[in-house]
This record gives sequence, C-alpha cells and structure tokens, in this order.
Amino acid sequence: MTQWAKDPETCDHSAGFIKERILGAQTGDYICNGCGEDFTPAERKAILDKRQAEQSG
Repeated sequence: MTQWAKDPETCDHSAGFIKERILGAQTGDYICNGCGEDFTPAERKAILDKRQAEQSG
C-alpha cells in the first residue's frame, strides 16, 4: 500500500493530481499526489477553480 505524505482530511491538494488510468485503473478519476484521495474530473476541476480564484484575489 502506498504511503501518502498528507492526511486526506487536512490536505489542500496543492501537490497536483495524476490520472488513475496511469496507475492502471480505468475510472478516469484523478488521485491527489499529496494524500492519495481520488476525485472525479468534476471534483478536480472545482478544486482547481477554487485555488485559481483564491490566487487571483
């Protein structure tokens, strides 16, 4: 089992995402590189949009 650097409950998902397909799954979901939590494409987009909005003020 993979050990992740961060706890999913406190992770801000700033480490980026990798597609599960790259890891052998066929869901099309994304895995946070920091905590290992998986997200649908829509959930990932919401996280990235929120982060962009926070960065732009």
